[in-house]
Amino acid sequence: MGIGEATNVTTGKARLSYVHLFKPYAAMQGQEEKFSVTVLIPKTDVETMARINAAIEAAKQKGITEKWNGVCPPIVPTPGLRWRWSSAK
Repeated sequence: MGIGEATNVTTGKARLSYVHLFKPYAAMQGQEEKFSVTVLIPKTDVETMARINAAIEAAKQKGITEKWNGVCPPIVPTPGLRWRWSSAK
């Protein structure tokens, strides 16, 4: 499996919140506008969370070899990633 495949995740049923897919959005005036969305994954969907965690690890390994000169930083940036799961079924 290539790194592109390892870092892509297809989810099951999920909900979207704070959707900014058609027009970029800046939370505060003066910030760069970006497209964004919050994906709410049910707590019961542990398979999807396992795939997300595996994709994060694959991206981290790619960063170690291609961006960070073989050394992983103490805190790996994951913009916007929050670990709150939805309780929806």
